[in-house]
Amino acid sequence: MVINGAMGIGFRAIQTLGTPENRTGTVGPHLFEKTYTFTNGTAAGEADLCWSDRRTVAASATDTIDLSGGGLKSLGSSVNFAKVTGVIIRNRSTTAGDILHVGPALSNPFLGPWVDASDMNVIGPEGVAVFQNDTGWTVTGGSADTIQIVETGGAGSVKYDIFILGRSA
Repeated sequence: MVINGAMGIGFRAIQTLGTPENRTGTVGPHLFEKTYTFTNGTAAGEADLCWSDRRTVAASATDTIDLSGGGLKSLGSSVNFAKVTGVIIRNRSTTAGDILHVGPALSNPFLGPWVDASDMNVIGPEGVAVFQNDTGWTVTGGSADTIQIVETGGAGSVKYDIFILGRSA
């Protein structure tokens, strides 16, 4: 499968000062915008695999994703990552307390952007986590290839979107 595209992230904040000692008026905007572009291939700055899904993790449960075990499908083809260059995870819940923890799985942990096997990122309701690395994080099938999404609120299931970009070699 041939892919080309861009993965972007942006943040814009406008600060308004409202007290005379700070001068009134608008200051800013404060911007952070970055677009990572890639072309089809298996070298740094390239990608030839992508996988995305809308998934549900049950209350107080764990959803484990195997990056190279053959279980991921995209357009009818198996997706087995050798390198991961980007991960985006969006918590679709709008309910307070529906919190997801994302990181390496307990068995065969893929460390990628995480420090060690116990490292987790917290994604609150309507939150997004983005990880990107042009050179890619190595996936080792059978020993370092699984991530987990854990629902920690316990009240109900949580829907989330996940997008993974990477290379086959």
